[in-house]
Amino acid sequence: MPTYSAVEKSFVELALKLTHNPSLNGTPNGARQFRRQATQTHGDIVSYPAKTVFAFACYLLPLGLVLLLVPNLLLSLFQIPPTSEVWIRVVGMLVIFLGVYYLVAARAELRVFMIWSTWLRASVFIFFGAFVLAGLAPSVLLLFGAVDLAAALWTWSAFRKEHSIRQKLVA
Repeated sequence: MPTYSAVEKSFVELALKLTHNPSLNGTPNGARQFRRQATQTHGDIVSYPAKTVFAFACYLLPLGLVLLLVPNLLLSLFQIPPTSEVWIRVVGMLVIFLGVYYLVAARAELRVFMIWSTWLRASVFIFFGAFVLAGLAPSVLLLFGAVDLAAALWTWSAFRKEHSIRQKLVA
């Protein structure tokens, strides 16, 4: 089993402090159980919401690599004119960084990050839709926004399912 690095341990401790709220876990014992689970996993992805965030990271990382290394290949697939400007590679670098954030959040069970990312990922579709409506981007951009929206809804659904199970256990 892999072990936590010092950085991962500090992320886990921060997540535990942020989530050590009895109202989030149903009971104080729920918070202790979450702490045990998070510290015993050694980076293994345990919760269903974390698995959805991990899957999103697995989408972002290759997408970022393509945008960084061979951006015109992806642009041509979606009938977007090729470019020799650096901006598309900068976007690729940023997508890779986001993918790493999602990967770390999933492995460390950073629930606050996962919850906030759900709202932010859903908003991507809204922004991309506004760009298309304003004539600033081709409509094919909505496909990328749809992936973000679907992934956000998947994570949201995972949190709702987890909450429902906790409510049944407490009752």
